[in-house]
Amino acid sequence: MSTAVPTRDWAVAVFVVWRDLVMLHRHPKLGMWLPCGGHVEPGELPDDAAVRELLEESGVRVRLIGPHPVDAPGPRPLARPRGVQLETIAPGHEHVDLVYWAVPEEPYDGTLRGDPTLVWCDRDTLARLPLSEEIAAWARLALDELRDPAAVREPPSRTPPIERSPAATTDLLGLTRRPERPVPWAEGDNIPWHDPGFSARMLHEHLSQEHDAASRRSATIDRQVAWIHAALLAEAPTEVLDLGCGPGLYTERLAALGHRCVGVDVSPASIAFARARAATAGERLRYVEGDVRSADLGRGYGLVMMLFGELNTLPRADAAALLRRAHAALAGGGTLLLEPHTEEAVRAIGREPATWSTAASGLFSDAPHLLLTESSWDEGALAATVRYLVVDAATAQVSRHAQTFAAYDEAAYRALLADTGFTDVRFVPSLTGDAAGAQPNLVGIVARKAAADH
Repeated sequence: MSTAVPTRDWAVAVFVVWRDLVMLHRHPKLGMWLPCGGHVEPGELPDDAAVRELLEESGVRVRLIGPHPVDAPGPRPLARPRGVQLETIAPGHEHVDLVYWAVPEEPYDGTLRGDPTLVWCDRDTLARLPLSEEIAAWARLALDELRDPAAVREPPSRTPPIERSPAATTDLLGLTRRPERPVPWAEGDNIPWHDPGFSARMLHEHLSQEHDAASRRSATIDRQVAWIHAALLAEAPTEVLDLGCGPGLYTERLAALGHRCVGVDVSPASIAFARARAATAGERLRYVEGDVRSADLGRGYGLVMMLFGELNTLPRADAAALLRRAHAALAGGGTLLLEPHTEEAVRAIGREPATWSTAASGLFSDAPHLLLTESSWDEGALAATVRYLVVDAATAQVSRHAQTFAAYDEAAYRALLADTGFTDVRFVPSLTGDAAGAQPNLVGIVARKAAADH
């Protein structure tokens, strides 16, 4: 009795890594989170199929990463897949999957186009998404192996470029296919603070004296720093760490009062501005450009602070991990000052109506564009997500950003601080210590590290 031989197709699966993030999407038919990929067409080379599938599905031109043969005249070198596996697709039908690593061709700004479920995932997002064990293992391996810059060095290649056709219509149609309700933090970790252009435009908003949307106006900051200096630091010089310091508006004032300050922020323009202002302050001011979740924070501080609602933008596990790092950075008896959003404020963010506006230039783009915003509240996750969809007026290309805020009530904040080692938790109405300086969407929290802790 003979056994029927299954039919087989060749297919590619491409794990693209950029800035310690890996690209995944939710397959529309299978309902599974997968890398981009698809069939190798008749007569098509696997390398070309991998690059084509990424371009068609995400709008991203990629370079495959893998060992190449010697670069000699004659044969065209092809990238070696990271893995080859046989997968049963249906009874009697299988795929020979060629699994590739890839990185975006530079310059690249993180934009994804076409499929609205495409996301850049960090390791925490991978842990939250409902991934199969196989996809989770491949994604983690890609992040591990492409962390080394030498692994992604440009190899000699004579591969002919693939021309990209205009994708404006596809981009706009992609907006209509986006999920109605986003998964919190799955569509982006935050608005693009790290992007040089966005960072420079945001710095302008930080320094504006016309509003308090990005940073407070100078007179308000003066009053708040005076309260911090007197009420929390007893006017005694100490070491201060400002997490998410922006352009250093608080740290430069605290340094002028005799404190030694370190500021950490991911925004290159803000850090450059702060460093320029600190040039005359000597050793009293130091700034670190980096993510507060991974940057070296140092030790021995009398005060660690994180203001203006930044704590809420972190996934809950990240927030807890950061507070543990802040606890470790404090000296025994040191003070933690937080200024997070109230639960009511985050719920209100998630219930804002959708809006649209046009601008010749703005925060998300220097060019004329249409900005669409839409908010969503997730009761299960107790989180609000705001999408920003930026449509270029000249090309109709769509850039997508998302920002998620975690909601905590007073009991949840107290539990979070207790779980991360803090004691003597108290709430204050504002950073001036009284109700007159209060903002209705923010609350001050002061906590201590026990004097016996080291």
